[in-house]
Amino acid sequence: GMGGGARLFPGEPLLLRGFASSWPAARWTFNSLARRLAGEQTTFISFGCGIDEEEDDDESEQEESSDEAEESRIGCQDVQGDAGEFFRELPGMRVGRRGLEDDQHLAGLQVQMLRENPDLLYGKSNLVADLRTHTLLRGGWASDFERRGYSFVATLWAGPSNATTGLHADLDPGGVFLVHLGPGTKRLVALPPSTASALQAAAPSGDGGFYPPRSINLFSASVTSAFPSTATLREHPDLVRLSLEPGDVLCIPCGWFHQVQYMGEPSVSVSLAVWHRDIDE
Repeated sequence: GMGGGARLFPGEPLLLRGFASSWPAARWTFNSLARRLAGEQTTFISFGCGIDEEEDDDESEQEESSDEAEESRIGCQDVQGDAGEFFRELPGMRVGRRGLEDDQHLAGLQVQMLRENPDLLYGKSNLVADLRTHTLLRGGWASDFERRGYSFVATLWAGPSNATTGLHADLDPGGVFLVHLGPGTKRLVALPPSTASALQAAAPSGDGGFYPPRSINLFSASVTSAFPSTATLREHPDLVRLSLEPGDVLCIPCGWFHQVQYMGEPSVSVSLAVWHRDIDE
């Protein structure tokens, strides 16, 4: 049941097929987002966030700031750009598929994609209107959640076909509703927080993420050769593998590791991070 406390859904992923098919945001297109976000500056990132396995022993590098060291260690690179221009170019973006499977994975990691950015959405009243949780969580669910002290923060993700996210865990206390808008599909693999050691995940970073090495590709048949500690995970009882179609909603509990491949066509998704009034940010 939905008793007191800060748990919104069970402690394992929950897939709701077609749950968002009538949500107003499901009508968004690349062209409509390009028009609505024209001239808006936002943050882009390689989805390949993760721990860099190569160590640099050059003592001259020791003088970098702690923030720079953290960014280097996690392997993220942020750049600023025009969100409207991104969505105009997104249909034509390509990720090469030639070469070995793991080479494709690394190429997919290095593609520049739109990073979650609440300010981008909440600065546009017409976009915010399409994101109302009352139109997604129908039948009085949204009102019931609000009475119980829950709130939702929407963020936007977008990327081209064959792009790959780095394996990571989000630490939003109440979990995340991942609403897939499409038009492409997403392949996803997920593992529970208890697998952090086998995945060689480092301590949580300052950006709200929990990252294993960036080159871990759970979609690859050779992952156990490159990372022997993952061998026991192939038959893990809580291993989740699924595909998200447009309109699907996946509930991802706090701390669950997940990795995503964009398939078929470019795609847009909205994450609804769940917070509770009893949880300190």
